Amino acid sequence: MIDFEQVIYIESGKLKNFIYLVSPKYSVVTSQGNRLGYSIIFSTGLNTKKSHHKKIKKKALHLGQTRTRYLLKDSGIIMLKQLHGQHLLEVLWPHFSKATYEIIRLDSSKKISFKELDATILGCENGYVPVYDAEGNVSEALPFGSPVNASVFSSFILTREWLYSKEKNILLCNIPSITLYYFKKDNVTAIVTETPVIKINIK
Repeated sequence: MIDFEQVIYIESGKLKNFIYLVSPKYSVVTSQGNRLGYSIIFSTGLNTKKSHHKKIKKKALHLGQTRTRYLLKDSGIIMLKQLHGQHLLEVLWPHFSKATYEIIRLDSSKKISFKELDATILGCENGYVPVYDAEGNVSEALPFGSPVNASVFSSFILTREWLYSKEKNILLCNIPSITLYYFKKDNVTAIVTETPVIKINIK
């Protein structure tokens, strides 16, 4: 297991991830076989700069990609840490109108503008579009075609690309995309499930 200290931040409207310390961990087990948890072996990869020259990333070893889900609705299990009374998606929302972001409707794979983010992306054809909570209850109803905001989404997945610079001995991270999910009720079974509706690529 590896633990890393990170900061997710917004710079000039662009979402970024800064890793400043990496710590391998090992499982602590007593002589009787009881597991006590994990302990840090050592810390390495101290990074004191939020940004590095493109040549550093170009030479870095690609370690792979991870996808982390963040819940936005109160499920009683996980809550995203708030920023000045807002969760991360609410803070990011006004920035999605900038050229840094490319917005894709997942029902049609069509690129749309920020102004086209309306209730039609949630899959309803007419009338009012219901917004569900984690228990399947309707929390609000949006008129068909009305603009949507961050509050209608149930969660989002943050995709990260991990790189290791042997030259600097640091862990680097890029965020290429964010996928937004919405609680949608099946017309036949009436079961509410999370459905991906929007993918936002970060240029």
